Amino acid sequence: MKVASFFKSIVSLLLVISLVAPSFVYAEVSLENNTKYKHMELLQEEVAVYNLEGNVVATITDGTLINVIEEKEGKVFFQWATEVAYVLSDEAKVVENELEELDLDIQSNPVEKFITTEKTDVYTGEEKTTTRLTFEPNVEYVAEKYSEELYKVLIGDHFGYIESTLITFLPQEGVNVEEPVLEDTQKEELPPIEIEEEAQSELMQTFAVQKAIGFTATDKYFEPLEKLGVFDNSTGELLLVGYIEKGQTSPRVGDYGDWHKIKYGNGFGFVWKASTKPGTASGIKNLNPGLENSDTSVKALSVLGVFDNTSGKLVHFASLNKGVPYPVISEEDEWYKIDIAGRIGYIYKQATVKEFNLNDKFFEATEKLAVYNNSKGTLEFVGYLNQGQSYERISDYGDWHKIKHGNSFGFVWKAGTRPSSSNGIKNLNPGLINSDITVMAESLLSVYDNTSGALVPFATINKGISYPIISEIDDWYKIDIAGRIGHIYKPATKKRDFWAVDKYFKTKERVPVYDNGGGTLKLVGYLDNNETFPRVSDFGEWHRIEFGNRYGYVWKESTEPTTGAVLRNENKSNFPVTNQRFIGIQDLPVYDNTSGGNVQYATILKGEEYPIISDLGPDWYEVDVAGRIGFVFKGGINKITQYNMSLQKMLDMQMKASPQTDKYRSEKSYVSAQYITLDAVDKTKGIVQTNNLNVRNLPNTWNSRVVGSLKQGVTVKIVNTVNDWYEISFGPWKNATSTDVLEHLNVNYLSNNSFQFLVLSQHANTNVNELNASVLLGKGILAGRGAAFINAAKQHNVNEVYLMAHAFLETGNGTSALAKGQLYNGKMVYNMFGIGAYDSCPNTCGAQKAFEQGWFTPEAAIIGGAKFISETYIYSKYNQDTIYKMRWNPEFAAKNGYATHQYATDIGWAAKQAVTIENIYKKLNSYTLKFDIPKYTN
Repeated sequence: MKVASFFKSIVSLLLVISLVAPSFVYAEVSLENNTKYKHMELLQEEVAVYNLEGNVVATITDGTLINVIEEKEGKVFFQWATEVAYVLSDEAKVVENELEELDLDIQSNPVEKFITTEKTDVYTGEEKTTTRLTFEPNVEYVAEKYSEELYKVLIGDHFGYIESTLITFLPQEGVNVEEPVLEDTQKEELPPIEIEEEAQSELMQTFAVQKAIGFTATDKYFEPLEKLGVFDNSTGELLLVGYIEKGQTSPRVGDYGDWHKIKYGNGFGFVWKASTKPGTASGIKNLNPGLENSDTSVKALSVLGVFDNTSGKLVHFASLNKGVPYPVISEEDEWYKIDIAGRIGYIYKQATVKEFNLNDKFFEATEKLAVYNNSKGTLEFVGYLNQGQSYERISDYGDWHKIKHGNSFGFVWKAGTRPSSSNGIKNLNPGLINSDITVMAESLLSVYDNTSGALVPFATINKGISYPIISEIDDWYKIDIAGRIGHIYKPATKKRDFWAVDKYFKTKERVPVYDNGGGTLKLVGYLDNNETFPRVSDFGEWHRIEFGNRYGYVWKESTEPTTGAVLRNENKSNFPVTNQRFIGIQDLPVYDNTSGGNVQYATILKGEEYPIISDLGPDWYEVDVAGRIGFVFKGGINKITQYNMSLQKMLDMQMKASPQTDKYRSEKSYVSAQYITLDAVDKTKGIVQTNNLNVRNLPNTWNSRVVGSLKQGVTVKIVNTVNDWYEISFGPWKNATSTDVLEHLNVNYLSNNSFQFLVLSQHANTNVNELNASVLLGKGILAGRGAAFINAAKQHNVNEVYLMAHAFLETGNGTSALAKGQLYNGKMVYNMFGIGAYDSCPNTCGAQKAFEQGWFTPEAAIIGGAKFISETYIYSKYNQDTIYKMRWNPEFAAKNGYATHQYATDIGWAAKQAVTIENIYKKLNSYTLKFDIPKYTN
């Protein structure tokens, strides 16, 4: 035999075999017109052979010819029985050779399928001297019987031989059907149905060599010349789904090349033309008159005969293959009526199992049934359902039932079940829900139904599986499994340890929260007992949680695993914190109000800096503590405001605003003599001859600093002459240095002067008698006017202690002319805060402002001045509600990049005010303090 024709025969055989085995087959390769073929040569003595799953199935020996199908992606593919295998490209090379005649013979013996039970050698000849290949254990393959001792297998381009005693042939499937009875028909013993793989193989080989008797496109019927396989290709591969018996003429739907297309179930089947001849409708008595399939489908438990009873006898005319779903038309006693190939037939009901409909709500386990969970992306075995027990399913899931299992879902394989109902299930869950307590089975754990008065096992939970409980009853936990209430024995479980994937924990006591940002553990707060919290991650023996804008750590030993089912205030929306923060001046309870009342669930310790989500008016801040939204009372905290700029940037902006200081009032001042013209009469006077003349602290330009400037035409007093410089009288206000300004800007320098950060937008709740007796006594016209300051504070929401300190500074403790009263336009007016009193005209301009505002009494001046300060600074668009903010206006500078709207140019103004305010508070016994502390970026 020539090699070309041999290859063609082998390809045909493998094509037919592939029809019954879904596989990755390259059998369409044709070599009939080729003069060369590709094969591979091994690059080492032994090379591993892999199947398409990547498992080693054999070891091949150098010198064995392997016909190559394809080389790609580092693999060389070749035919492997009914599938494809490969070796790695770096262990073999592909070459082209001239076709040579090989002494090969193909027999017509049936092909049988076997599985190796141990490592099995394949020999080059029947003498069993040279090994061609070695199968691994548990490898399935096909072989052709050669003798009683040897079977022949095709390896690459040659046959090899294996010993029959070293392999196990896979069993053939048959059917065992009890004697059925049809109404109005004669009882008859059913004919035996013998469908074996040998017969299939003989049939397939016939396919490859037999020529089809001619059909035309208009032929409507065919008659099988032998038992004929029916194939389905709806999945993209040909699957054997049934048979039509020899001589049983059937209608066809259409012509399909080498195949007949027939009606099969709710779709189509295909039968090989070559084993048929044209037929007619005569003699077919059971043609379907138009009956339609119902929604019910069944599967054959084994190869199942289909019978025609129109003759009064059961005539076997077709078969359904095992496990193939098939729709039924109707049920008749012990039989299902079906349509197969356009003919009405009957199948025995007891030899089938009913398929599930989407609306089926219950199933019965026909065997002990494994339950799987796929929440981790792979199937994890989590337990069993007991044979003979019925269960509720949540939904249909392809080949699976989806059931309730714990707080998640379980999946059970449909093939081990059948449709059922709730009849007989006495322990269906009436609506009980799981608690947040989870336990873990320490071994295979039975689940019992006790509704009958006895403990009846109906399910099992696998060892190591965690399961939520509904409640505890003495030594038992009540649970829900597959929609049924069950009980598990408490001593056989333990409340499980934490897993890395756990997202929540529940406290078993009041537990500390630690911060380790500084390298050591620092106590920063507490979480209350019996509260549930989300965690960021697992951290060894600790939970890592959110704590403000940092992490906190909680010791696991004081907690237990749970779910977030009970959490109503979890910050699932990830509400961001603002640039505002606070520091507790006492330990701060944190409250959850989702229940309608304030329930404490955490504590932030005194002195801890904490960010806020939002400001909720005069009493509350909204915060996130441990991943839960909570509220803290403002009464026990100091506010911190974070500004989005560095302290250096703030300093640079302030230096451009000509900050002043009286720190250098005793320091000498000099101007260049060339820009001064002496008075013709009084040589101690000089007139400035240029605009913006620099005033320096030393009589030179190289190591002096500018302390101020003079405008052209200004007369100065000359104190002394030093070379080309005049010493002049200048001050007390001079330009501040950057070092001077930084001392008043930097919050860290001001720790002993914290009253600069006193919130001015809320009154201090002082007592009028205490003010008059302790604070205003001896303060000139301000004495005894405590009621006026308290009224001013309440009317305009301004701190009254600040108002008094401000008035003391501006009026010289109540003794200035403006404070005691000025006559203006015939009216006595008063000005307690120096409003409008410019340096060039302090009394006149200040009196004019008081007249315009109607401040005709000291009380009116106090209340009116408070209104002016409130509207112009504290509640203005600049939001300057501390003395620090009134002086430096950091919020505006951060947003706009320059300094403006500052109450004074004196860098020490806020500090001077703060000292007076603090001294006033020291004299009081009853008051309220709230602070807003600024913070800059690094």
